Amino acid sequence: MAGQHGGFRKGAGGPKKMAGKHGGFREGAGRPKGSRNRATIAREARQREALAAARAENANLMPIDYLLQALRDPTTSPGRRANIAKFVAPYLEYRMRVSRSRPGEPNKG
Repeated sequence: MAGQHGGFRKGAGGPKKMAGKHGGFREGAGRPKGSRNRATIAREARQREALAAARAENANLMPIDYLLQALRDPTTSPGRRANIAKFVAPYLEYRMRVSRSRPGEPNKG
């Protein structure tokens, strides 16, 4: 007897406004679209705290230390690692003089 009270009819194509002003679909009711729930807000807060802690930990890093950290990070792409290694190498190892002479012969120059 839903028809007597102005209720929903099955198969009527979605929610309809009820005849009375109570119950059923109402404009503006419920959580707004795109708003965040408690779990999302908590997750974002944890991410902000972790980011702040990481920044505080790395605040006193020298640039070379940062590059070495990125070089050792397994998630860094191989191409980026190669570029970092090329850049960092002169600061870590002294270059050996390239000699084309054979062993036992003196260098010319």
